[in-house]
Amino acid sequence: MLEVLAEEMISKMVKFTPQALANSAWAWATMEVKSQKLFDSLALHAVARMPQFTPRDQAHLYWAFATMQLRYRMLNDAVCRAALDTSTHYGPQEIGSLVWCLAMLRVIDTQVLGALF
Repeated sequence: MLEVLAEEMISKMVKFTPQALANSAWAWATMEVKSQKLFDSLALHAVARMPQFTPRDQAHLYWAFATMQLRYRMLNDAVCRAALDTSTHYGPQEIGSLVWCLAMLRVIDTQVLGALF
């Protein structure tokens, strides 16, 4: 059943808003369902639209990937670039979440950390 849902989501993902992408990733990670094809598609679509993500959406999306221990260099790079661009809009919760994600995924980006702190 979840495989069918994942396929349906993938087929419609081009229409997802950044918030829908982040919420979808969060939901699947919360259910602890590791659909590689779904997360591949989420990463690809999120990278393409990362400049449109709010800090909260960035944090929720990245939390899902970190929780599932899914490492995508292109996503790491996109989230770090976006965090640099929007760091002044990050609140304490988004900062904490992003730093936790970086640690979980073993991503060291001193430029991002410097911008956040």
